[in-house]
Amino acid sequence: MGCAAPPPAGTAPTWPVGPYLDEGPRRTNWPAEGIIKQHRTIGTYLQLLLTAGFILTHLEEWGGGPDQVGEHPEWARERERPPFLLIACRKPAAPRG
Repeated sequence: MGCAAPPPAGTAPTWPVGPYLDEGPRRTNWPAEGIIKQHRTIGTYLQLLLTAGFILTHLEEWGGGPDQVGEHPEWARERERPPFLLIACRKPAAPRG
């Protein structure tokens, strides 16, 4: 999965997500050439964490805020779709007894 070709002038870019539900290795050239990523759906990540007993405390689709884009204009396109999924969880303490 990767970025689509730049759109024609005056049109919105597209971001392919297919085949999104097919999990497993995917080759990409972002953020460097020849990266092999292990694609999982958001649902798979969350189910793994919940099944392991974690409690979800934060979920964010990070794409950089306006201030960050102001400092790094090359990040502007990243605001069109989130490049990162940030998940925070905690594991409850085991019952004493």
